[in-house]
This record gives sequence, C-alpha cells and structure tokens, in this order.
Amino acid sequence: PMLMNNRLKVALLGAENDIYPGNCSSSAGPGTFGDCALSSTFSTDGESGENWQRFKLSRTWGGHTYLLSFDPSVAGDSQGRTFVAFGFADSSGPSGMGSVMGVPDANSPGGVMWTKTNPVSLNSGSTFDDKMWIAADSNSGSNFRDRLYIAWDRNKSNNQLLMVSSSSDQGQTWSSPVQINDGTTKFERVIYAFPAVSPGKSRANIPPGTVYVLWFDYAKSVIFMDHSTDGGVTWTLLNGSGSVNGGQDGRITLALYDNGTTNKLFVSSSDTSASKFGQLYRMLESTDGGASWNPASMGLPNSPSVFDLIIDPSAPNILYAALANGGVYKSTDGGSTWNPSNSGLPTIDVEALAIDPSTPRTLYAGTFRNGLFK
Repeated sequence: PMLMNNRLKVALLGAENDIYPGNCSSSAGPGTFGDCALSSTFSTDGESGENWQRFKLSRTWGGHTYLLSFDPSVAGDSQGRTFVAFGFADSSGPSGMGSVMGVPDANSPGGVMWTKTNPVSLNSGSTFDDKMWIAADSNSGSNFRDRLYIAWDRNKSNNQLLMVSSSSDQGQTWSSPVQINDGTTKFERVIYAFPAVSPGKSRANIPPGTVYVLWFDYAKSVIFMDHSTDGGVTWTLLNGSGSVNGGQDGRITLALYDNGTTNKLFVSSSDTSASKFGQLYRMLESTDGGASWNPASMGLPNSPSVFDLIIDPSAPNILYAALANGGVYKSTDGGSTWNPSNSGLPTIDVEALAIDPSTPRTLYAGTFRNGLFK
C-alpha cells in the first residue's frame, strides 16, 4: 500500500494492486471479477479515516485496454492535487506507464474528481517499465514548484536502465526520459529508483527544488544517488554514491530532513556485510549533501526492512520509520536515536506512514493485510 495526506482538503489517499492471479481479463468490466486494474482509496470523512471511497483506475491507455495495472505510488503538490503513478501491461508485448490526478471536488464521489493524465510511456516489444515512483515539488520557495517527477527502471531484453521524467503541467505533458544510472554495459542490474525533493528551508548546501533519486545496483550490492538542481533536465551522481553497501533485500528508502538551519539526507538499507540470512538493517545520514555517510541506527532493531521513512513537517527533528514485523519507531532528535512507538499497535508489518498536516501529532500507519491504524 501507499498512503499520503492531501495538503488542502485534509483526507487520506491510498493506492494498491488488485490482482486476480491467473484470472485477469482485459475484457472484464470495472470492478468485476477479473478486472486487474489497481485501486485508489480516498477517505470521505477527512482525517478520521473511518469511511472510504474506492476507485478503480483505468487500464485503457493510448486506445488499448491492458490486462492489468500495477505498482502504484502517490504524491501531492502544494495546491491540494493528488497524483497516482502506475504501470500497465499485457501478459506479453505492449506495456507502459501513466498517472491520474485527483482534485478536491464536493460534487464528486468521495469529494475528489479524478482525471487521467497523458501516459508517461507506451512501449512495445521487449521494453517493459517497472517499479515507478512519483514525487512532487511542493515547496513554495522552489523555482520548480509543483513539478512532478517519476523515476522507474526500464527493462529491455537482458538490460536494465533507470529513467526519470518530469511534468510542469500536472501530467498533461512529460519530458523525454533521462537515463540516470551510469552503467554502460549491456547487462546492467539496477532497480528501485526513489525520487524525493528537498524541503528547501535552510540556507545550507541543498537549495529549494533540488530533487534526488536513490537507486540500487543489485549486481554490486551498492546504493547510488543522483541529484538535479535544474528541475530534472540534467543529473549528477553524488560524490559519496557507490560508497554505501546495502539494499540486498530489495528495499531502500530516502528522506530529506531540514529544520531551517541544518539539512540531512537519510537512507535506510540492509547491510550486506551481514550474513545473507541474518542481515542487519541500518539507517545512514549525510549532512554534506551525500558526500559522506554516518550511521544513524541507534535504537533500531535488526529488522529485515524499513518500508517507509517520514519527517514531521511541523517539527523536523521528529522522524518516523515503518518496520517489517516491527511496527513504528520514532526519533525526536533528528535521527540520532530511535525508540519504539507502538502503544496499541500489534507487532506487524507497517508498510506506509502519513502525518495529518492539520494536527501533526496524528500519525497513520498502513499495514500489510491488517488495515489502517491511527
């Protein structure tokens, strides 16, 4: 699951895969058995999260109805618009990637009006786009305010590339994809490109609107990070990239911290120096824009994965981490130390977190098959 808050009309937005294994049908009607279009779910009672409206998102793109859609991610801009990015494909052959925009509208079901944007990519043959993640620049001080970024891995035959595209008009047009991984062979093994935009509050070394993409080379078990300061037109590999081993379990997360005077980058990944079946999980921080990294895991258990990492926008010293089979951990000192924050929460997989922007002391935890906790 993915989970976020709408910034203006306080509500929760979730997105999830809806797959009928072995029974997907491109001719199935919306919401019927065999309709393997993913769903977006919007709370209809604001931040209480007790009542929800479910929407099946279209599988028809470029005049073709695909077999299924998959792997959604969500983002919100400064105007209260919400976006869901996802892939779509047949069992073989055509595939692509698109997004939808949700705008608060009192006259629409659930209080939101959904609009399909233009596709980011439409592929044929052996090209397949996967693992797409979206981010929005919601910073009022940014020259690229409300620009959208989508990062994904592109599979073509035996090769994998990491691509980024951006939109400055709410997804009506998308820039030509830019390759950001730096491999030149025909047998690259890269995956999981996570974009994040700098909050831009401080006058330190990260200007407003700087966008980062964290990615993983699983042939080398090394994490890399690229960044752009011109709205995604050009990208530069950070000096410290390639010095961080990790990501062997296939899950990495990125968060940007800025308290007005200091900024940090946080990365979580598995520690590949540990044994394959007993990996240590660790958090790392950088205070120099990614040139160097230091441990930031004090108090965290040796969990197999951190699924989500968020920062309280009203109090940047407070961070929350969602752990596999470990619930939620909280830091009140900018990530230096961590403590469990699980009163009333069972020991379960927490996969998504969201903070209520109107009452930041309210935290939501989306779980794997165990519902939503508040």
